[in-house]
This record gives sequence, structure tokens and C-alpha cells, in this order.
Amino acid sequence: MSGELHGPYTYVVLPRVEGRTRTVYVPAGTADVVRRGAAVSAQVRTALEEISVINIELLSRGELA
Repeated sequence: MSGELHGPYTYVVLPRVEGRTRTVYVPAGTADVVRRGAAVSAQVRTALEEISVINIELLSRGELA
């Protein structure tokens, strides 16, 4: 084959819904925005997990009403 090479392409994989993941193409012009959004989402998820651990500990001590 001849011609221009294609790619690289950026995709985002969305969480499972009804047992299936969904992969969505991200246009090159929006890839950086999507990457930043994914990074922020991961930070939020981590913070929520840490809060949940603290809440479980407080509940087990009876310190959370």
C-alpha cells in the first residue's frame, strides 16, 4: 500500500454499562482536553475512595452520627 500513514488515534474507554465497555474515538483537536478530564476524574475517584475509608473507620468507632 502506498500513501500517507494513518494515526496515531486517541480513544477513550468508558465504563461497563450492561456488561459492555464502550470505546469512543477522540478527535486529535480534543485529545488534550479529554486527557486532562480523565486525569481530574481519576483524582476525584481517588479522593472519594480515601474519604470512604475514613468514613468506614469513623462508623466502626461510632464517631460518625
